[in-house]
Amino acid sequence: DPISVLNFSHGGTTAQKVSRNSYWTSDVYKDALDYVNTTTIMVIQLGTNDAFQLNLNETIFVDDYKDLIKSFQDKNPNLSVFVSIPPPRYPSQREDNSYLEINKWLPILIRTISKETNSYVIDVFDALGGEQLTKPEYFTSDGIHPNDLGYEVIAKTVAHKLRPFLI
Repeated sequence: DPISVLNFSHGGTTAQKVSRNSYWTSDVYKDALDYVNTTTIMVIQLGTNDAFQLNLNETIFVDDYKDLIKSFQDKNPNLSVFVSIPPPRYPSQREDNSYLEINKWLPILIRTISKETNSYVIDVFDALGGEQLTKPEYFTSDGIHPNDLGYEVIAKTVAHKLRPFLI
């Protein structure tokens, strides 16, 4: 049977409710809420842009991310939610060493969120080099955005995790 994949993402958004570009206030969030009753699987990948917030509060991030997942689960109790650990941040010429800290705590927080919301984890982080940053060839020069090869790895990682749920 054919599978439909819809994209309800919005570039640059955060999981935190109070930020300059929160997913919570985006039109695509409202669209996703309207659609959630018609699906059985949802993949969410947030956190990279939250890490850029100068005032990131880990507790608020976790609570807001959990609330986001719950907002979908409340609309569809049969929904299987997958939270993706975002790709690691590689160093770029225009930043300090803050990427090292982000690469340490973001995977831990996403795993906590997954556990506390009965969601599944998709580990895009390790597939793209992990904390050791072993795969820079999958990224553009900014060290944040994957290139075409990186996006291919992400797609294969997500497909591998979802396949058993599609049978």
